[in-house]
Order: sequence, then structure tokens, then C-alpha cells
Amino acid sequence: MNKIERPQVSVSEQAESEKAQIKELNDFNMKYFQELEGEDGWIAIGMDNCKNQKYFTAVDSKGEKLGIVGVYDTDDDQNITHTIVDPEFRGQGLATQFKDHLMENLDLPYITLIIDIDNEASLSAAEKLPGIKRVSDKNYEQEFHKVKFIYKKPEPKETLPEIKNETSKLNEISEQRFSSEEIKQIQKQEKEDGIEIAEIRNSLESR
Repeated sequence: MNKIERPQVSVSEQAESEKAQIKELNDFNMKYFQELEGEDGWIAIGMDNCKNQKYFTAVDSKGEKLGIVGVYDTDDDQNITHTIVDPEFRGQGLATQFKDHLMENLDLPYITLIIDIDNEASLSAAEKLPGIKRVSDKNYEQEFHKVKFIYKKPEPKETLPEIKNETSKLNEISEQRFSSEEIKQIQKQEKEDGIEIAEIRNSLESR
């Protein structure tokens, strides 16, 4: 029996395929939150100075819980996010996925990130986000020992159909600049030039 040859998969490709991906945001699970943060873990729910609190549990396509994400307002700021990635899935870019899903689900034009100034990993990750803007000044950061960012989801890049439409428009403009007779003459000249080049090439090769 012939041995079945399986396609070779590189380590990087395998690692990429094994990365966790969020599918949706489900109802908030307090028990799961306490498993991640402990019973005394800080949360905006129930806090007098936090308004419009909305928290969710992020899950993948298999329904496995990936973490918690929430948003709330204060008197000074709106759409402040609170993100907790399950330790099992950290380092895979899920925090950004959580935020993007949150913005999409709640139709938020922007979110506010307030990060402890000593949390270098989170600060570094935040500063790499496209569409992020650091809005806190030195006085704020010294007083509260935190850094404040505003994040707006980047606009989607132009799709291929749109590019094709633009190309078609350019072709139409080009055709409008020449009459049909002029276009025929140009095509005829291009054909004659091609024949002449071919004859020269054949002549050189026969020498």
C-alpha cells in the first residue's frame, strides 16, 4: 500500500492556524470573571462613578471562553474599555479583537483606553494599534499614573470591485479623448511596429 503523503506545514503556519479567534460576544459571565480576576477583582458594574456599564464574555467558534470585555462612562470620559484576556490565550492579539467586536456590536465611533503607566506590555500593544491617539498630557499621567488613548477603528481599505470601477472609469475617459478612427490608427500603428520589431529580431538571429 502506498504511503499517503501529507502536505508539509511550516511551524509559523501551524502556529498561525492554532491562534485563537473570537467569534462573538456573549452575555457577561460573573463567575468566569471571578475565575480570571478573583472575587475582589475590579469591575465597573455597581460602581457609583461608572455609568452605562456593558460587559460581555468573548467566545470562539467552539464556544470556548476567551476573556471578558466591557465598556463604561464616567463624568470625564466616555466608552472606557475594560479588557481581560484569559491567561491561556494571551499573546495572540485577542485584546484588539475584543475591542473591535465591542465597537461593532455597540456601534461605538471610538473607545477610550486608560492604561497604568507601569503596564509596559499593554502600553506597547496600544501604541501599535492603527488609529490610536495618545491624548493624556504629562500632568494627567503624573497625577493619575495612567496613560489615556483614544482608539478609532481604521477605515477598511478599498476593495477590488471599487478598484475595477475606477479602472473602468479611466478607460472610459481615455476613449472619450480619441475618436474611433484615431483609435483604429493607433492600433494599426502598434501592430505595424510589432511586425517591424519581429522582422529585425529575425534578421539578427539569422546572421
